[in-house]
Amino acid sequence: MPLSAADLAMIGDIPITIRSTAFANVYLRLDGSGVTSVTASGGGTVNCQFSAGSPGPYEKFKARKQADGTYALESAAFSGVYLRMDGTGVTSQTSSGGGTVNCQFGVGAYEKFRFSAQTDGSFSVESATFPGVYLRMDGTGVTSSTDAGGGKVNAQYNANGGIHEKFFIAMADQRLDFAEQHQQQTQWCWAATSVSITAFYQPATTWTQCGLVNAEYGLDNCCGAAGAGAACNKPWYPDLALRRMEHLNQYLKRSLTLGEIGVELAKSAPFCVATYWRGGGGHAVVIRGRFVSNGVEYVSVSDPWDGDSDVTYDNFCNRYKDSGTWGNTYTTKA
Repeated sequence: MPLSAADLAMIGDIPITIRSTAFANVYLRLDGSGVTSVTASGGGTVNCQFSAGSPGPYEKFKARKQADGTYALESAAFSGVYLRMDGTGVTSQTSSGGGTVNCQFGVGAYEKFRFSAQTDGSFSVESATFPGVYLRMDGTGVTSSTDAGGGKVNAQYNANGGIHEKFFIAMADQRLDFAEQHQQQTQWCWAATSVSITAFYQPATTWTQCGLVNAEYGLDNCCGAAGAGAACNKPWYPDLALRRMEHLNQYLKRSLTLGEIGVELAKSAPFCVATYWRGGGGHAVVIRGRFVSNGVEYVSVSDPWDGDSDVTYDNFCNRYKDSGTWGNTYTTKA
């Protein structure tokens, strides 16, 4: 799912991809090899790359918001290397575009852009230094991945919303190395999830599910046979459990947008979700990742009862396991 203007403003360090709307599965590619200092004419290579799955490292960028409200596009693969556009002489539309698009070390006037939202969810990318000059991508012939990329990336005049000047911007795939414990009793999803989150941040933790249950209920026998009994085996509040373990960041009585999910994962912060069943009751799970497949956004779910799975964002929000809806969110911190 493409990012919105609001998402773009908040994503920070989350890598993004920039995909042509005109050429299927063709992405903006930046090779910043050798670009280690500022030069008058820039360097490196900016062109196109084909990817039917997850784009490679050269096709990932970070949108760095500048003090003047513009954005600079930093390569995720080449730290400090930015997309550069020189629109000198680009004063009218031509069939093949013009100007120069390449790389620059650091951010100067030629590395600042404005994003113009389009009705189809895409963006046109305008130079802040050359008003009316837009990023142009011609992906003709780019139908498979190659080491050097292909096609042509340059500039076009007065091309806001033009065929070659529109791009879908999406977050690159994200996944955390998170291990969810299986819940040891039928009602201990909250305990399994809380202890698993604690173990993610503190691998040497001594917290156990039954130990947490004892602490939350003020008992001392839930680690034995009594754990399956009614006094121990019952639901509880994930926010209270996570607060006890000092890993609760925020308790939200709502779902998260895709942009918000990306922000949490970019902080290496798995988060707990309370999903509520249509017939009553609920279940605590963890979101450990998100990715795009065939244009559809998925979340990676760690479920203490059913294990790990990948679920479309829409299904997870509205019909997880056929009847679950995303109710509350518990973001976490180290």
